[in-house]
Amino acid sequence: MSGIGASSPWTEDHARSWTVARLPTRTGEIRIPVFPPGRRTRRCRSSTATGTWRLVGTGTDRVPPDPLVTGAHRVVVLDVLRGVALLGILLVNIWSVAETVPGTVPIDELVRDVRRLFLVDKFHMLFAFLFGYGIATQFERSGTGRTTVRRLGRRMAVLLLLGLTHDVLAVYAVAGAITVAMRRISTGNAVRAGVILLLAVAAFYGATALLTSGADVPAEPVPAPPGNLLADRLAELPTTLLSLPDYLALVLFGLAAGRRGLLHRREPTDAALWTVLVTGLVVGVPGAVPSVLAPVEGGLDPAAAVARGLSLLTAPAFVAAYVAGLLLLHRTGIGRRTLGVIVPAGRTALTNYLAQGWLCLLIFPAAGLVDRVPTLGTLAIALAIFALLLVASRWWLRRFRFGPVEWVLRSATYWCRQPLRRR
Repeated sequence: MSGIGASSPWTEDHARSWTVARLPTRTGEIRIPVFPPGRRTRRCRSSTATGTWRLVGTGTDRVPPDPLVTGAHRVVVLDVLRGVALLGILLVNIWSVAETVPGTVPIDELVRDVRRLFLVDKFHMLFAFLFGYGIATQFERSGTGRTTVRRLGRRMAVLLLLGLTHDVLAVYAVAGAITVAMRRISTGNAVRAGVILLLAVAAFYGATALLTSGADVPAEPVPAPPGNLLADRLAELPTTLLSLPDYLALVLFGLAAGRRGLLHRREPTDAALWTVLVTGLVVGVPGAVPSVLAPVEGGLDPAAAVARGLSLLTAPAFVAAYVAGLLLLHRTGIGRRTLGVIVPAGRTALTNYLAQGWLCLLIFPAAGLVDRVPTLGTLAIALAIFALLLVASRWWLRRFRFGPVEWVLRSATYWCRQPLRRR
């Protein structure tokens, strides 16, 4: 208990859950948090950025709330960005699950083109960027010592296990583990490493275009025979990990942005945000146009390979433009109210990420609707899924502090059962 003194980072919210003993000293007094009488607890230790130690327990005794995670200190704009990213990812992923029937009216083709131009690759990368930003804020609060590394290691291990049900989470886990291992990299080198990774990905697709030139490329992938979920996920894992370089690049960009505090400590001017918005679209739109003209869904022929490489190379510019645009919109009254609607989804982002994938599987493969729903019908189903999960998230957060999966992840991260119910 000697490590807990007047300099310990107890918050007002945290102190209410403890009995505090005040001990007079020559220079003042020491406040010592005492476990509530009659309540069985398990003591845990965690370190702070200042190197002091504090005791935490289970039940009402808990890790002091992180300013970016709970309560009034939570950075709302991060939840807005996560919520928008979730919607974009759903609008991208549902097409691959539904195998939507080609439409016969112009609006169907327009919806497909808009999806390829403005959604594909962009929102997965936005989510990866925010993932890296979150890692940076963890380091900012807790330092880069062994305790923080172990804590984040447990977090990535749980994500890897969740990857057995949603394979992309395995990519996040591996990218996160690599980022933690690179925690001492300078901000500039993190950005340079991300750029090199994206250039390597573009070069890979360029080489693929050269190697497949003149070769017979199947128009559609050969479907794999059905199997159990675990076996399917393990079989898909090597292919999924091929996307690791571009995900890791965005995680590193997020790490660099988080260190600078671009979304939670600094207030970029409107002029700077407009510059980022316009520049991002000027770079991103031309890079995405080839993916509309030569979609990869038709097979990875040379044209599609080049289009894919350009799309991945320029998608980060789109991400920057979307972040800048959403920040500008959030600064207006109507924009803040509109975007505030999706904040509950952002606060339960991991739960929603998994749930929307499971709902897509239930609606299409399980219900036998694969290749039966037209484009506009698929779009309507996607919006309905997002609205349903948004209502569920709002209902849940009125009663509980974290989403169910977030609670499991947070408890594993701190190696202590976290309080779930609100008082």
